[in-house]
Amino acid sequence: MATLYPIFIDFQSNLTFQELTNKQLIREQLMYEDMIKSFEGIWTENGHDIIFAPKLYKVTDVPCEIIVLEDLKVDGYQMMSKKDGLDLEQTKLVLSKLAKFHAASAVRLVKDNKVINHCFNRVATHVKHLPDSPIISSMQRLFNKLIQVAQTFSSDYSDKMTQWPLDILMDSYFDVAHPMKCGFMTLIHGDLWTNNILFQEDSDGKSIDVKIIDYQISFWGSPNADLIYLLFTSVMDDVKVKHFDEIIEFYYRELRMSLEMVKYGGYIPTVEELKDDLMDNRMYANQLFPLIIPITRNCSSTNLEIKDLFGGNLTEETLNAVFMDENVLKVIGSWLPFMYERGFLDIKCKENCKAK
Repeated sequence: MATLYPIFIDFQSNLTFQELTNKQLIREQLMYEDMIKSFEGIWTENGHDIIFAPKLYKVTDVPCEIIVLEDLKVDGYQMMSKKDGLDLEQTKLVLSKLAKFHAASAVRLVKDNKVINHCFNRVATHVKHLPDSPIISSMQRLFNKLIQVAQTFSSDYSDKMTQWPLDILMDSYFDVAHPMKCGFMTLIHGDLWTNNILFQEDSDGKSIDVKIIDYQISFWGSPNADLIYLLFTSVMDDVKVKHFDEIIEFYYRELRMSLEMVKYGGYIPTVEELKDDLMDNRMYANQLFPLIIPITRNCSSTNLEIKDLFGGNLTEETLNAVFMDENVLKVIGSWLPFMYERGFLDIKCKENCKAK
């Protein structure tokens, strides 16, 4: 049995839909046929049988761009509810597999540093949008709507958020595509949320393994890019707030152990360096609030898709429906106090940047 997965759109580009689709098809095919196989091979060489993703059976562009993958449902793998989110044990299971993925990618980079100079280099392969482009206009409207919602919780939050320059928010998409200050970097999944993670359960209903799909926007960068994305989009609201530090420290222990297990010869960052890097990339987390949360956590009958942003087709009716969705409001309401107290809402400007 096989499962068909259509190719979606990378929103941070000025290319046409067809050009984008072709580029993503190439990237995902490379991930399955080259990168993931090599990562699994690195673990095999070190005596461990680690599988990160389903097998790739076929890539075709007829009648449209489609990737045919192994049907994981046969082995009991399934998606969790995006409305409910992942509990602490499920989150740790994902992070354990993610740490192994990151560690193997770091080894691959040491063995072949030329691997960074192809389509997984986000900075080199993406073009920033012009100020008058449809997606910038859509992002501004999403941002303004988020501020309105935040104000209903507390003006302390909205006052902080009105100081975020939109260009800094948008640039954070590229900022995470750089190594940590210590030089450490890994291959990033880039879209690590509930719908791209499949869980296998035992007879008692306990999650025992995960496999990850949809590598269309993978890139080299800070491992915190995946951590931030997973936490913001997929973890139960009370879990991510109550166990935030525990989750970050768990991932670090898993990463360090994995790097040692695959005999990584480069510098291994400290947990303090990982946490500092996470805060350095907080504007990436803030970007996910208006852009990704309404898509990944919206459970209303009104669907917001990336293509709506890309084409500038956002209606006021859609915006109101999405941001008034009970689940989206729950996410925003749980995160804002935590982000405010932790300093996530404080503006992070680049050199010579002035808050407006």
